[in-house]
Amino acid sequence: MAGALIRRLGPYAFGPFSLTFAERTLWVIDFINKYLYQVDPATGTLIRRLGAFTFYPRSIAYDGRALWACDYNNKYLYQIDMVSGALIRRLGAFTFSAYGVGFDGRALWTCDYDNKYLYQVSV
Repeated sequence: MAGALIRRLGPYAFGPFSLTFAERTLWVIDFINKYLYQVDPATGTLIRRLGAFTFYPRSIAYDGRALWACDYNNKYLYQIDMVSGALIRRLGAFTFSAYGVGFDGRALWTCDYDNKYLYQVSV
């Protein structure tokens, strides 16, 4: 039946705020503890925990190779290696308060909570 609860996982994060799928796993961003959690959606097993590199992490996306996290306060997008947790690079988000990030196959998109604009950012 559509709309029926299939399963409940966790809790993994104190402040879960956003999630994305990447390579058959679920990634959750925790805005309070500033971590990224990788979870096996079939078993609920926590696979790893990585630092989010942001002070106010708000959203997470997957670009086919790495994760991207955006920060509400410091106006950056962070590309993060999914295995090592290393920061690959940091890009300007062109926003006052980045609240979401997505990947369209070629570029990142971010949205600004305060000024209501959407921004496309080349990678």
